[in-house]
Order: sequence, then C-alpha cells, then structure tokens
Amino acid sequence: QQLVDTQDQAELTETERNSREKTSNEQEATVDELEIKLKEAKNRLDESSRLLEEESRRLKATEAEADRVEAKADAAEATLAELTRTLADEQEQVKEFEQRCSKASEAEDEQDTAAAQLKTRFAEALERAEAAETELARRDRELERLQEDCRKQDAMAADIESELQAGLQVLEEIK
Repeated sequence: QQLVDTQDQAELTETERNSREKTSNEQEATVDELEIKLKEAKNRLDESSRLLEEESRRLKATEAEADRVEAKADAAEATLAELTRTLADEQEQVKEFEQRCSKASEAEDEQDTAAAQLKTRFAEALERAEAAETELARRDRELERLQEDCRKQDAMAADIESELQAGLQVLEEIK
C-alpha cells in the first residue's frame, strides 16, 4: 500500500514538475518575445530620436534662414524708404530744372531720363521688397510645417516610451 501511495505521490510530483516546466518554458518564450519587442521599441525610439534631431537641425537652419530673409527684408524696406526720399528729392529737382531750363529742350530730355531711371529704381526696389516679403511668408509656412513635424515626432516618442514602460512592467511581473 505504501508503495502504491509512493508511486501515486511520485506520479503526482512528476505531473506537477512537468506542469511547472511547461509554465517555465512558456514564461521564457514570453520573456523572449518581450525582449524582442523591447529591442524593436528601442530601435524605433532611436530612429525617432534621430529623426527628431534631424528635424531640429532643419528647424534651426530654417529659423536662421528666416532671420536672414527678415534682415534682407528690413534692408530692402530701408532701401525703399531711402529711394522714396531720393525719388521725392529728385522729382523736386526735376521741377526746378524744368522751370529754369524750359527754353532748353536738351536739359528737359536729360531730366526726363533721370526721372525715368529713378522710377525704374523705385519699381525695382518695390519688387525686391515684395519678393523679400513673399520669401519671408514662405519661410514662415515652412517653419510652421517643421514645428508640426516636431510635435508629431514628440508624440511618437511618447508612444514608444509608454510601450517600453509596459514591456518593462510585464518583465517585472514575470520575475
């Protein structure tokens, strides 16, 4: 009877050992899966970090370019203001010359040519100022797009970090 009891106990122990071994193997497989997922998540995080750094560099370059464009626009506006003053001065001089030299048609032709050149310079200055403003607006749109890209990258990095935390928590629970 003791032999039968011992055999039953041995079989029960063997069954329990097999069950624990199976559970242990399943847990090891789960840990292996989680480690693979963790590596993948780390790789995605590294890639996201790299992309974020690259976008940050682009954003800084765009901001620097926007600053340069803004400085050019300011310079163009200052030039435009100076040319406007110059044009007003020149127009006044033209009037004075026309009054003084009304009898001399050659003098009138020279003054008309000078006025036309000033008008051309004024028109060119206006065109440069408008081009600078257009470029600045385009750069502002580019800056906004880059900022939106950075926000998306930040959200993706946060998602990856939460996945990593979940994976680490599962690993802790398994231990």
